[in-house]
Amino acid sequence: MGSALAKNFSLDANKIDFHIYEPCRMENGEGCPPCREIQDVERQIYEASGVAVEKLIKRRQYLKSAINEMHDPISRQLPPEIASTVFQFYIHDGSDPLWNEHEESPNPFVLGAVCRAWREIAWSTPRLWATLSLLFYLPVSGTKMATLVQLAQQWLDRAGQLPLTITFRTESGSPIEIRAMHAVLYCMIDLIKQYYSRWHRLSLDVDGILLPHFFLHLRGKCMIQMLQIGDASIHSTFDESLFDDIDFIPSKIIMTNIRLRRMTFFWDNVTYVELCDIPLDDCLEVLCRALKLKKYRISDILQPGDHFPLPMSPIVHTNLEDLKIIHTISPPYFLNWFFANIKLPCLASLSCQLLTGDCSLSSAVFESFFDRSLCRLSNFRMATRFEDDDSVSILRKTPYLKNLDLSIHGQSSSTLNPLFQLLGRTALIAYKDSKREVFLPSLQSLKIWVQTSDLKEFGWGLVPHIFGPLSDIGVKERRPLQDLTISLRWPLNPPPEERSLSEFGSVILSQFLELRNAGISLQLSALKEDLLLPSKTGGADMREVQVLNS
Repeated sequence: MGSALAKNFSLDANKIDFHIYEPCRMENGEGCPPCREIQDVERQIYEASGVAVEKLIKRRQYLKSAINEMHDPISRQLPPEIASTVFQFYIHDGSDPLWNEHEESPNPFVLGAVCRAWREIAWSTPRLWATLSLLFYLPVSGTKMATLVQLAQQWLDRAGQLPLTITFRTESGSPIEIRAMHAVLYCMIDLIKQYYSRWHRLSLDVDGILLPHFFLHLRGKCMIQMLQIGDASIHSTFDESLFDDIDFIPSKIIMTNIRLRRMTFFWDNVTYVELCDIPLDDCLEVLCRALKLKKYRISDILQPGDHFPLPMSPIVHTNLEDLKIIHTISPPYFLNWFFANIKLPCLASLSCQLLTGDCSLSSAVFESFFDRSLCRLSNFRMATRFEDDDSVSILRKTPYLKNLDLSIHGQSSSTLNPLFQLLGRTALIAYKDSKREVFLPSLQSLKIWVQTSDLKEFGWGLVPHIFGPLSDIGVKERRPLQDLTISLRWPLNPPPEERSLSEFGSVILSQFLELRNAGISLQLSALKEDLLLPSKTGGADMREVQVLNS
């Protein structure tokens, strides 16, 4: 099938930009009828003036749609149900169809603008319209909002009776602007509320003074499964309950800068919670409310408020399996308090990232947490610094660990030497009747990320020995460690003296290569340079290697 090629053409006299189409070669080497006709129409536009130009332009628009339909491989060659599926892949490409005047993104209106055949398919495919994402850059005029409301209603009506995913966000609005825009924004909010019974996933990121209107006067049950709600104002003063008369039981909750006492719905089915900028007492109260909670994500635990009393004894949660905490503000005292007040016997995965420079956590608090919980932790990520630089004492409390991910920031790289030495001494797993020391007997994967200014002091000589003697690699008594990743980085840009060549001894190199040949997965790098590349190792003869750390 041929194609219609376009040349830019500008009609300065009428301030109209359009394209002169070179005809396709679909019929006996000649253009299809719409292609041939549009050429004639464009010549007439060039020569015409006044009312005649307007009529010709309308005819040209019709012909462009006809050309799209004539040249379309989808509607001409695929059944409508297959074309509908193709359109769904276009719309649901992993991103929200953000619908606003500043950005182009996949949405059904784009499909419908191609030609009549595409429009009929898009308009009759409800799944294309079941997700609506709204982003408003304030201020918005009342006239523009009225048009947007009308389009949004058409959008949601075309979704039929399918469950709806709705995102509503406001940007670039000061409190004064938002208050001035109340009446305008309420028009869109009121439209969304008409579809309350079909809310499936609702995401709100607006100023706190707007939040109550989303739920005001709502009655009855709702099928909502995911609720993401955030107060976009920096210093929110609104503190009223949001859900007093609403009957829904979500399973996934995401909250940002929202106090828990405002979330007065049933937590009985909640299995996933994600919090950001929430006080310590709220973080603990979630464990008391969401008894079926499986995954818990927390970013930045704030100072306790006076909303909920701190527990007299640790809170026991018997279902939580996956806990991830990221702390980016100083000091991290509240993070210590959090672990000191919980007991999680079913915890299988824990990630704790403290990204606050020189701040450190209490290793005693973590040891006590593991002793109290007696959990069978299998995945552990630590990106933090402990007060005594002692991660070994904590790891001794995790005998079921399979995957360990350590990040060292701002500490001496020699901090890891005791860990390497202990792993080497305990590479062979002790039998029950043996007095051999046991440490991480189930470990399968070890990843270490070091960001420090003394990279040359890293204990590479200790690393090969963590696998035990090479002759024992295949024995069943050996720890099942098969995957090792080590990455060394400078905190910022390394000084010139650190960019020079550093020697990687041939003995150590040969040990690493022998481990790799024995089936151990090794990824070793320094300053983004792979230390085991053939060009770095000197090839098969294992010559002494000079590694460029830059």
